[in-house]
Amino acid sequence: MNEEHFEELIREMKRVYHPPPEPPRERMWARIEARRRRRRRIWRPVMIAWPAAAVALLLAGIWIGRSSLFDRPSGAPESVAVQSVPTLVSTPLLTRAETLLLVAASGNGEAFARRAAELLQETRVTLDGPATDDEELRDLLEDLELTLIRLVRRPGEPAAPDGRRSRERLLARIRNRIPDHTAIRI
Repeated sequence: MNEEHFEELIREMKRVYHPPPEPPRERMWARIEARRRRRRRIWRPVMIAWPAAAVALLLAGIWIGRSSLFDRPSGAPESVAVQSVPTLVSTPLLTRAETLLLVAASGNGEAFARRAAELLQETRVTLDGPATDDEELRDLLEDLELTLIRLVRRPGEPAAPDGRRSRERLLARIRNRIPDHTAIRI
C-alpha cells in the first residue's frame, strides 16, 4: 500500500464513518422564537412598571412639595403665598450672615475669611436670582455684600477698617428680616 492509496482510504472512511446528522434548523428556530415570546411576556410589564412607579412617585413628591410651599393660611389673600418666596430663599443666607457678622469682631483667621468668601459668593448668586424682586431684600443683600467684601481679605493685605457700627446696623436689619429667628445671639 502506497501513501496515496492510504490517504484516499482515510478520506473515504471519513465520509462514511459516523456522518453527522443534519441539524434540525426549523425546530431550533421554533424553540428560539418561543423563548423570545415568553421572555417578552414576562419581562415587559416588569420593565415598564418599575420606571413608571418611580416617575409617579417623583411627580407626586414634586406636587406635594410645591403645593405645601405655597399654602396660605385660610382667609389670607393670594399675595401672602407669593410674598413668602423671597423670604424662603433668603432666610438661610441671612441666618448664616448673622452668625458670621456676630463673629466678625474676633474672626481674623483663614477659616473666617474662607467662610466670608463663600457667603459673599452665595449673596451674589441670590442677588442675581429672581427671588430678589423685593426692593427691601435687594437693598439688604447689597449692603451685606459690601460688608462681606470688607471682611474677605487676601493673605498679605492690610486689615479692613473696623466698621463695627455699620455691622451692628446691618445685623439689626438682618434680624428684622428673619421670620422665626433661630440664630444664636451673643
